[in-house]
Amino acid sequence: MGKYDQLKGRLPAFQQEPSFQQKVEDAKKKYLKFEAANLIAAFSLERQNKKNYEEEISKRNIELEALSQLLVENFEASGLAKLSLASGETCYTQTEPYSSVADQAVLLAFVKKQKMQNLLSLAWGTMNALNKERLINGKPPLPGTQVWLKTSVRLRGGSQESEE
Repeated sequence: MGKYDQLKGRLPAFQQEPSFQQKVEDAKKKYLKFEAANLIAAFSLERQNKKNYEEEISKRNIELEALSQLLVENFEASGLAKLSLASGETCYTQTEPYSSVADQAVLLAFVKKQKMQNLLSLAWGTMNALNKERLINGKPPLPGTQVWLKTSVRLRGGSQESEE
């Protein structure tokens, strides 16, 4: 029994967004005749496929960044602002500011002074962790939040190192 199972019946079950759930229902059709062991094997295979795709996407992102940096260097060295290909594609550089927080206290003070508190929000992971802790301790969820229970399958061991 999991540590949140005692909340079943007290909190509503999680519902996927309807258009996504319809796609899930369509995908489920090909597995309806599978026994549990075959479902687990298919789950494991799909999880490995996802991991392989994520690794491939990571590699593609590295290649794209390498090409982008080389193009920026090339354009700057040759004084080009853009270059159009026979295919109709146009390549150009675009410079944009990129921000990060250096001193959170100073930033928060500014936000409060400017009366922009509505821009402040709790990161989902932090909010979810706080609600989990509160529920385990018998407290209600944070005010202004809703909590659903989502039951999913995890797979551990074998050639897989992580759970999903």
